[in-house]
Amino acid sequence: MKTIDFPAGHSMDTDWFAVDKDGNIAIFDSGEYGAVPIEIENQTFWLELFGKYAKPITPILKQLYLDEKTIETILQKCGVDTLHKIISYEYAVDGCVFLLSEDKKWEDLDFEPVLLKEKSFDDIVLCLSENMPLYLISNIYDIRKEFIEAIKNKIIIRACNFSTYEGDEDGFTGVGKKDLGLFFYEHDDHDWGTEPYYKVLTPEIPLKATQIAPDLEDKIPHFKEISFENQYWIQPMEFSSCSSYVEEDKDKIGYGKVTSSDNQEEYCLLPISDQIWNLMKLVNCAECYRQKDSFSLYQYDLEAYKDYPPIAIIQDYFDYDKRTRYDNLLKQIYEKLNFNRHECFITYCAKCYHPEKRRDILRFSEKFQNCYKHLNTEISVLQPSLLIAIDETVVSMLKSKYEITDFSEPPCLCSITIEEKQYPLLVINNSKTKEKREILDRFLSEKYDEIRAILAQPRNLPPSKPRVIRIEE
Repeated sequence: MKTIDFPAGHSMDTDWFAVDKDGNIAIFDSGEYGAVPIEIENQTFWLELFGKYAKPITPILKQLYLDEKTIETILQKCGVDTLHKIISYEYAVDGCVFLLSEDKKWEDLDFEPVLLKEKSFDDIVLCLSENMPLYLISNIYDIRKEFIEAIKNKIIIRACNFSTYEGDEDGFTGVGKKDLGLFFYEHDDHDWGTEPYYKVLTPEIPLKATQIAPDLEDKIPHFKEISFENQYWIQPMEFSSCSSYVEEDKDKIGYGKVTSSDNQEEYCLLPISDQIWNLMKLVNCAECYRQKDSFSLYQYDLEAYKDYPPIAIIQDYFDYDKRTRYDNLLKQIYEKLNFNRHECFITYCAKCYHPEKRRDILRFSEKFQNCYKHLNTEISVLQPSLLIAIDETVVSMLKSKYEITDFSEPPCLCSITIEEKQYPLLVINNSKTKEKREILDRFLSEKYDEIRAILAQPRNLPPSKPRVIRIEE
């Protein structure tokens, strides 16, 4: 899949769209916690699929030509009862599908001038057929007066209710998502972001991407190996860099239980780009909670890293006392070497970190130096151009497990061999004094050209990779 590096996460329900290998379209409702591909820049609602991508006929009207069988099914739901409801009760119908008299067309309605006047108009108006005057409007409140006038003048002769929410419920007789040919996947709000989406709607006649736009599969996520017809579970983290939420548990940063598209629970490396302190968002809200003191809410938001990040930073797990030093050190490295932090994959061992030992940093540090068995997998999958080791504990662990050549007093640029492959290794101590920071600053300036040359070298990357990396327990 093509991805764009947007650093945003999501914090509320959003709908996003994808095309499968057969050219079918699915809507994915993230709920609060479902993973969302990072190319989805803004919060969206499912009808925006047509508003954004369907071909315009007029400034208001867009084209969505359905096949004859689908139109026949929709027409069977249209009658005069809905017209009576619209006339008699203002809130009886939100949106509707309506048919004009055979000799009438869109221009015979007075809807367009009214809708163009409404600056806040975000609703969708679609022409559903190339051969007959059949239209869909998602909201009739702004044009109710004009709509009633068109009914009385026999311009609109049949209609049925259109619901953006109820189209998949039993007993609903109008037109909804399923009637338009859309597959629909949901993510339970009570689940964590590591759970997959599950299918809730399978249309009888799927809508094809080309019916909306000829190049739609290039504009929205494209699952080239998945058929929505046959796939019940879909885990988007397997196919694209995603933003999501995880459990409020520090252990989950880096590694976590992920349910895959084949509904198997795996212990996986999650696609995150930064250490816990940059992922943790503190929200203070005294106004909403009417309290004298601010109410603190901690959320852990995953930011997807750049595909195949060229730099892997290996660091010790840090406590509160180390937080500022680590943040300042990483900022110094990014600025001096002209890195974007989303080009860097930061790894440390979270798997062996036990909650009951959170305050016992010494015992954790001792355990930390013996639990880098997953580093081989991470490096072999991501294939970075450069490794950066930070802090004495990390350097000590690397020297005990791997062959390091040309090593000298840090900071230094040397080489490390992991599974018979040699990588450039930049070794940096966590500078605690102004003098050491200045030494590091000079060193990075001296090595700038050499390091940039290393990063400029081509990498022999495979054409695709799973974003969820299977890790043995």
